[in-house]
Amino acid sequence: MGWNRVLAAATAAGGVAGLAALMRRYAAGTARADRSWPAQVGAGLRDLGDVDEVSILPLVERLTPDGSGLAGEPGVSYLVRAGGTRVLFDSGLSGGKPESALAHNARTLGASLQDLDAVVISHLHADHVGGVRAMRAGTFRFSAEPLEPRGIPAYVPTPMRHPRADIAVTAGPRVIAPGLAVLPPLPRGCCSGPAISASRPWWSTSASSAWS
Repeated sequence: MGWNRVLAAATAAGGVAGLAALMRRYAAGTARADRSWPAQVGAGLRDLGDVDEVSILPLVERLTPDGSGLAGEPGVSYLVRAGGTRVLFDSGLSGGKPESALAHNARTLGASLQDLDAVVISHLHADHVGGVRAMRAGTFRFSAEPLEPRGIPAYVPTPMRHPRADIAVTAGPRVIAPGLAVLPPLPRGCCSGPAISASRPWWSTSASSAWS
């Protein structure tokens, strides 16, 4: 949920009092996640392993550097590399356009969308699945033209459909490659999911999507 939506909901619920109630609900959800999530996901990550190199390349974000040639939009997409595995995390907002921000920026940055090993969708909101039409259809899109590799695994938080991808609903932790796992959504009332967890020796990181 975006902060503008939080504020709008707070106003509808009674201004400052409504905002305070929403923040208490968020804090309670975070506390529940702190208590329950480690036990929920820990057993599924015992065989995670690790990799020598992890990188996260933003492909879609709202702000872009001047003169970069990159397209900015209020959406999210990241290219996660863990060892030799390449995963696209979310697909931005403009997937219905002939050349979406995702397709344009991937081409500009030399990041091929044809060489992906998997797609992870954090949640079914327009700014994460390629636009309002994709959201309403319960799918995701890279661009108006079908750019998704045929048969690519797509790990999603809720039942979705896609004409080219092999859909897998993320109900629990799943190791998808050495050093790389997909985690289930966080408890209701906290943040969105699923998330990606990547592990190197003595270090780990994750990509997740919250408040949007």
